Amino acid sequence: MSKKTKIIIAAISAGVIGIAVTSTLAVKHIFATDPKKAARAHAPMPVVLDRVSVMEINDVIGAGGQTCQLEKVTMSARLDQVVLSVNVKIGDRIREKQPLAVFDRRLIKATADQCRDNVTRTKTSLEYSRLAYQRLVNLYRQSLIPKVEIEKADAKVKESEYEYSTAVREFEKARQDMDLTVVKSPVAGIVLERSINPGEIPRLGAPLFTLGVIDDIYIMARVPENRIAYTQLNQKVEVVFDAFPNEVFKGEITKMDPNTDPKTRTFVAFVKIPNHQMRLTPGLTGFVRIRNYKKALAAPTVSIINPVGESATVFVVGPDSTAHIRAVKTGVSSDGLTEIVEGLKEGDRVVTAGLEFLKDGDKVRIMKENGKSKQS
Repeated sequence: MSKKTKIIIAAISAGVIGIAVTSTLAVKHIFATDPKKAARAHAPMPVVLDRVSVMEINDVIGAGGQTCQLEKVTMSARLDQVVLSVNVKIGDRIREKQPLAVFDRRLIKATADQCRDNVTRTKTSLEYSRLAYQRLVNLYRQSLIPKVEIEKADAKVKESEYEYSTAVREFEKARQDMDLTVVKSPVAGIVLERSINPGEIPRLGAPLFTLGVIDDIYIMARVPENRIAYTQLNQKVEVVFDAFPNEVFKGEITKMDPNTDPKTRTFVAFVKIPNHQMRLTPGLTGFVRIRNYKKALAAPTVSIINPVGESATVFVVGPDSTAHIRAVKTGVSSDGLTEIVEGLKEGDRVVTAGLEFLKDGDKVRIMKENGKSKQS
């Protein structure tokens, strides 16, 4: 065999060996990184692990609801006069002391003028009676008149005092009635009901307006009954409304109705929201986010199989790199973490990637653990 032939044979052999080595490495790499192919070849399954640990979980309870006024104020008729004008309609926002309606004041003004004249007349009569009484007292002291004249004068003074005080009270009432001819809102809020129209004469005590106080406003959030333990008075919340999609409003739970609706299995939490600009009105649909921060044993949510079902499980990897399936009981979930109530302990290693073809008892190849690459 010639030297040239030997060189050719050596080159071919080296090439074949190189191809074999490369193929072997490629197959090994495929088995090490592709769970499906590793499963077919019964090779160790490539997985990513994370450790179970105690963490702070941001638990967010979501609840829909509608706004309602803080309280209602009913304004009743205190005059039985003709309504001249009504300045508001249902749904109008109103400020404190804003005029809502005006009654005809002509008859009341005439009465007030008459009462004022009566006050002047009875005051003059009272002054004259007192002077006459004093004059008769002086005469009596000089023994010029009998005592009975003094008694008559004293009775006249008391009568005049009564007439004057009565006239003053009537005049004061007439002045108050004058003020009542303009119906003003006692609160800042919104008109919920209007029961009068121009030209009508309401009977005394009849409702004129129903006003909603909305400088603060409630949203009645319907919270799932299984979250009642995580909902507390004075808890701060966030609220978003369909009417204001780009804004988040701050609120506080001020009272709760512990009675559960048997149909929806929810209870109502009343959230008070500052509303000084009165942008929010009763009847708006909103969504309340109630946040709870709690320390709890937690695992990555991606590691849990069937996390919202009744039979949640995880794969736990032991020191021998064997994966074992384990049933767990879960709690709240948030930000990629799920609370573990039962089934795991702190420090357990759970599979977070490579779950699809993994079976109980499979050997695994740990590609990464807690963010650090592992070689095996």
